[in-house]
Amino acid sequence: MRRTASQILTSGPADLRTAIDRGNVNVFYQPKVELATGRLVGFEALARWQHPTRGPIDPDHFIPLAEASALIASLTDEVLLQSVGDCASWAIAGHNLTVAVNMSPLLFMHERLLSSLVQVLARYRLPAANLTLEVTESAAMQDPLSTMGTLSRLRLRGFNLALDDFGTGYSNLAILHRMPFNELKIDRSFVTDVKDSRDSQVIVRAIAALAQQMGLITVAEGVEDLSSWDWLRSAGIEQIQGFGIARPMPADAVVEWIAAYRPPSFALTS
Repeated sequence: MRRTASQILTSGPADLRTAIDRGNVNVFYQPKVELATGRLVGFEALARWQHPTRGPIDPDHFIPLAEASALIASLTDEVLLQSVGDCASWAIAGHNLTVAVNMSPLLFMHERLLSSLVQVLARYRLPAANLTLEVTESAAMQDPLSTMGTLSRLRLRGFNLALDDFGTGYSNLAILHRMPFNELKIDRSFVTDVKDSRDSQVIVRAIAALAQQMGLITVAEGVEDLSSWDWLRSAGIEQIQGFGIARPMPADAVVEWIAAYRPPSFALTS
């Protein structure tokens, strides 16, 4: 049974610190595919905390706990270590894919962020281009000047940068104009009902057109089934992820899933 936020917070940061140290925080992966061909392009890394007595704890609860207790850097380091290591193992197996990791806005205050990223990539001999760092719209606007400087340095070193949950935060177009993102992720709230909601259709088409003009890759999140595949492709969306492709899976299931994955037949004939 998942714990409530109050139950997690009252347990204090000690449990989370122990979980990180003992390897009870693991990474699950959700695939991202290309709409034009159905080709697998990468995975998003999602942190999962399996408490030994309380069971699975929702990320919406333990990530705020990590941020409030100064454990977010340690948590992110652990997620990066696992994600980069797994992505390198996929490359060795012949699968040149990207892995995306969510970044807390608090991390942009850390001077060691760039050096830490470079070190973990060097450890596994993975190019920076294989790692995508995801930043939410609201996070990018918390301290835009500092964030812009950090993102610019990361982009110059070859990292991919994704603006996550676009359309739900400040919706400040200056983010796209000033900050060096190369990927735009459309929030699931506009994608889930896109086949039936004209408002969602208008928003998705507008975002896709804007992204295309600015040379940004577009990713639709929260695709629950494949019935919207053709519509999203016609709207100019380039990649999708969601339960319609696969649910998040543990690392030891990824290579087997890759071997079994076949693009939808309509993706190959359209």
